[in-house]
Amino acid sequence: MEQRKLQRKRIRLLMWVVSFLVVFSVVLGSYWFYKVSTALSTQARADIQQLMELEDAFAHMSGEFSLQTQEWKNILLRAHDPALLKKHQDAFHLHQQLFHGQLFRAKHIVQNAQIDASNLVTIEQHEDALLLAYARALIQLDPHSPLSFRAVDAQVSGLDQALHAFIRDAQEKIEEEITSKLMLDTPSNNRSGALSSNQLALGLLALLLPLGALVAFFFAFRELRKIAHSDSRINTIFRSIGDALVITDARGRVESLNPQAQKLTGWSEAEARGKKLEEIFHVFDAHTHQSVESPAAIALRTGQAQALSNEVSLRSRNGSEISIEENATPIQNSAGITFGAVMSFRDVSQRRTILHELEQQRELFQQTFEQAAVGMAHLSPDGHWLRVNQKLCDITGYSKTELLALSFRGITHPDDIEQDLRQIKLLLSNHIDRYHTEKRYLTKRGQFVWVSITISVVWNEDGTPNYGVSIIEDIQARKEAEHQAIASQQQYQTLFEQMPKGVVLLNEQFKIIAHNQEALNQLEYSSAELLTLSLSDFKEDNGSALQDEQRFAQISLTGRADYEAKYRSRTGKLLVMDVSVARVSLPDGNTAYQAVFNDITEQKNIAAQIEFLAYHDQLTGLPNRRLLQDRLTQSLSSAKRSTHKLAIIYLDLDHFKDINDSLGHQVGDELLQEVARRLQACVRAEDTLARMGGDEFVIMLNQISDAQDAALVAEKILREVALPMQLDGHELRISPSIGISLYPQDGKDAETLLQHADAALYQAKHAGRATFRYYTQALHTQSLERLKLERLLPRALEQKQFELYYQAQVDLLSGRIIGCEALIRWQHPELGMVMPTRFIPVAEHSHLISKIGLWVMREACLQAKRWQDAGLNLQVSFNVSARQFMQAGEFKKTFCDVLDETGVNPSLLVIELTESLLLLSQGNEQALQEICDLGVCLALDDFGTGYSSLSYLRRLPIDHLKIDRSFVSHIETNDDDAEMVKTIIGMAHNLKMSVVAEGVETAAQAAQLTALGCEMAQGYYYSHPIPAAEFEQLLRTFNAPQ
Repeated sequence: MEQRKLQRKRIRLLMWVVSFLVVFSVVLGSYWFYKVSTALSTQARADIQQLMELEDAFAHMSGEFSLQTQEWKNILLRAHDPALLKKHQDAFHLHQQLFHGQLFRAKHIVQNAQIDASNLVTIEQHEDALLLAYARALIQLDPHSPLSFRAVDAQVSGLDQALHAFIRDAQEKIEEEITSKLMLDTPSNNRSGALSSNQLALGLLALLLPLGALVAFFFAFRELRKIAHSDSRINTIFRSIGDALVITDARGRVESLNPQAQKLTGWSEAEARGKKLEEIFHVFDAHTHQSVESPAAIALRTGQAQALSNEVSLRSRNGSEISIEENATPIQNSAGITFGAVMSFRDVSQRRTILHELEQQRELFQQTFEQAAVGMAHLSPDGHWLRVNQKLCDITGYSKTELLALSFRGITHPDDIEQDLRQIKLLLSNHIDRYHTEKRYLTKRGQFVWVSITISVVWNEDGTPNYGVSIIEDIQARKEAEHQAIASQQQYQTLFEQMPKGVVLLNEQFKIIAHNQEALNQLEYSSAELLTLSLSDFKEDNGSALQDEQRFAQISLTGRADYEAKYRSRTGKLLVMDVSVARVSLPDGNTAYQAVFNDITEQKNIAAQIEFLAYHDQLTGLPNRRLLQDRLTQSLSSAKRSTHKLAIIYLDLDHFKDINDSLGHQVGDELLQEVARRLQACVRAEDTLARMGGDEFVIMLNQISDAQDAALVAEKILREVALPMQLDGHELRISPSIGISLYPQDGKDAETLLQHADAALYQAKHAGRATFRYYTQALHTQSLERLKLERLLPRALEQKQFELYYQAQVDLLSGRIIGCEALIRWQHPELGMVMPTRFIPVAEHSHLISKIGLWVMREACLQAKRWQDAGLNLQVSFNVSARQFMQAGEFKKTFCDVLDETGVNPSLLVIELTESLLLLSQGNEQALQEICDLGVCLALDDFGTGYSSLSYLRRLPIDHLKIDRSFVSHIETNDDDAEMVKTIIGMAHNLKMSVVAEGVETAAQAAQLTALGCEMAQGYYYSHPIPAAEFEQLLRTFNAPQ
């Protein structure tokens, strides 16, 4: 260490000498160079200035020529517009003049340099020829013919490129001539003059000083080479160490990586050197996946070593991720100043995978242990409970805490303890590997319960017992049955014949030697036939010989076996039997077996049906939400292990509730069943179609390659479901709205995928229904906003946050305001003004639309009454939704109550209905007529955008048709829209209806509508929707006498 310090001291001294000599020689040489160069620079600057001016002239000349060519193109393209043609012709002549100015400038420079200017003369001649060609071609231009443009341009095609190339060649030739002339005409001895003797002496000294620096540098180099030998050993260790190592400087830039670090990061040392550490070493938290600061950066910042961390992952250059352990130590000099850091890390992915698998196995064991249908426990060698499951607690009546404070002796019947201790002694001495017995436990309530128990031992590696494993089955019911059978042995023969279950007695070869009547009834054999058979003769699953052997072994060991079996009767009927075989002793001392079997075929069928109903929809027979959740969880687990994708298609039926409410639940149920059949035909066998409830269905598409696969299924569903269907004498058409989410990009668990598909479904409905939408992050934001609005809407009604705005309706002939439409607005204290397009769809989805509609009706009637009292005879229109009008009789009653409450003249009211009501007008026509009889006018809103039915339109008492703004907005420019508006107006007049045009924004639109015979109009051209007070001011201004 002392030697290294001495070496460093000598090196510093020598480097100071080198630095002084170098600096002094540089200063001296600079001074000498200044004196010499001053004499040489004056003429050179003049020559260079002349050359630069020539280059500038040529650059401006080329630029102006390019702009002149562009203006020629603009003249051809804008010839149809005289104003634009004049503008571009003026610009053409301007760039032509500027071009000639730069050409003249270049001539002047060349002449001053006494260079041949013939090339510039030739450029001027070519430019004049091009201008003449432009003038001749322009004479033939037809401004109204695109073909003429191309023909004219073809006449001069290539002339501008040729001139442009000639300009470049001329520039190069002239610059070469000037450079050559300057070199030949100006020898160096004429420029510099003679150098003084002092200047020569200074130059010589400037040469000798670097030689002295070289000598000093040699001695410094020799010292550095000694250090290099030492550093090579350190470098060998650095590159051969097993862990990955990265060395940085004080600014966190990489200085070196050993081979292991290069392998893990994917960066070579040459590529990484000089880069910031975070550019090559991307680490993030293994749990949160958030980027974290590397330990080297922390060590540089704090100056302290960073301990080992194994909770991070490294993303290498190729994008792969590995789990690592990492630590870092700052590199400091003797003064404690940090000038770098060393970071080491290693790949622990395999270890973390093993730990994860062990954790999964532990969880699996815990679930199996806790959910087992029998009691399970671990015992210490001294008999204390170490771990118990819930089933054992249920059997004994103790809680887990109470059991763990006891030993098995504490709950064992005193008469059974001695046998237990004897068997446990044999187990612990390894004379037997397990033992099974039946014994009694004392429950917490003081009652004894019979259990069947099997105990085995888990051994340590050194051969000592670790713990015991006990499997406990509650056999109290069976024991009670056995005890009861023993107590009633004398009545056995009578009961044997009268038992409702089939009973047969078997000899040791399992041949039937006796039976009761119920056995004959169930098996449909005669007594003589049955006595020639054994149980295996009428078993349906005769091939399970191993199963029979196990049952016989169990009977031999325990004296009894209970199981289920399938028997075939003499007539071929398949029976599911609950069979109980027990070993019995006959009065003669022989051993026999009593088999009691009960026909549980019906119970099994019922259980299967119950299980089916638990996992399937009762109406359609499709999987329900519970089964879908189970299959989706399984499919997600499979998809995680493979590269396949998975899609969730969430759909519901547009306006299904309207059909259900108007035509009845029976028709609604039949419609759902037909839709289910059509959906089933649209999916594969490996996919899952489930009904979530109501009119909502979910399809899980397994193993798709991309989003297009889901789109194809969605399009097929849209086609198939939209086909007409005949149900209970009605021809119905219905469409689905569909939302799609994809695994893994839209979610990695079942709940998230379903929520995102539902959000996409809502967006599909918002987009006009009968379509599908993919989930996006924007939909998630919209879904959150929808939930927020659903939460705020009820409070908006309670706190009177709604307000009606009014938009004028103008008589097109007189130009006077004769009515208005009431439009709802929501003024929220935090959200500000919320437009109906945001909250009305939410209100319809959350079934608040009826309450909001009632509020609009009442407020519109109150305002109409105020204007009536003020002498303003204005018709006030307000909208009624299809859901509001679903119960037409109830709506009529509510409307009449509002009329009585407000006292408004019904003739001043206009109820606007949507076209969707036409589909549901059967049975409601009388209610509509009764409302009209009150004096109220009916208007059909947004006509032409929905399912217009002329037959319904003819029967319904409609007074006004409102043409949708989508037709009006393009009436000036779109002949189809204009013809459509004309047709609607003519049809309305033929049906004796007046017409209101919505969305009028220009005077031209108003004039064209007036010419087509439209009576009324509303739109921004006249007024935006405004509050009632502002509308009254507008009315006074608009209708004031002219």
